[in-house]
Amino acid sequence: MPILIPTLSLTFDHRIKTNQINRWRGAFNEMAQRSDDLFHNHIGDKTYHYRYPLIQYRCQNGQAGLVAINEGVNAVQRLLSEKDWIIRWNGRPKALNIVEVVPEDHYLTMTDQPYRYRIHQWLPFNKENYQSWLAASNYMERIKILEKILAGHLLGFAEAMEWRLPQRLEVDIQLVHNMEKVLHHKNNLIGFDLTYSCNIDLPPHIGIGKGVSHGFGWQRQVKE
Repeated sequence: MPILIPTLSLTFDHRIKTNQINRWRGAFNEMAQRSDDLFHNHIGDKTYHYRYPLIQYRCQNGQAGLVAINEGVNAVQRLLSEKDWIIRWNGRPKALNIVEVVPEDHYLTMTDQPYRYRIHQWLPFNKENYQSWLAASNYMERIKILEKILAGHLLGFAEAMEWRLPQRLEVDIQLVHNMEKVLHHKNNLIGFDLTYSCNIDLPPHIGIGKGVSHGFGWQRQVKE
């Protein structure tokens, strides 16, 4: 059965670069005063919630933004109704103004015909599957490994939404646009920009894979 997924995309008038998303995340959380662990996924100072992030920070056309999903929508709305919209940036207070608000309700469902998605700076690897990918003997074998990892990430998203797929998930990577080293939590990782198709109608703007709360793995549907 399809389930309804509310999302909220916000863009602010604060200019940032892609490599400043982590700073933006920290500044927003300082403003939130850690009022809700959905904003940061921390339990205390040293422990994390290992769960799909329901609030994801972004650089959207050079401006600071975020995407909230499910319970994250209520958390963001509650924060912005209770707090002054002031962050600290470069040691100074900076007022935030919203320049774009996109609320959406999206039915998460499987489809007869596959949908195409363009995913940006997707971080697929852990230590084990990275070694398998390195050991692959040819390009097509590497693509198959990436497809299996991507399917796992999509199933992880579905599980986080408490949605059980009624039929088999089909994932097909159609084009790898770019592959580059990226820095995440002081680790050098490989990020992929690619186009893939799957038989799920996914909510817009969501992130898939590792590091989605820091702006990695965001995607959009590609219209035919």
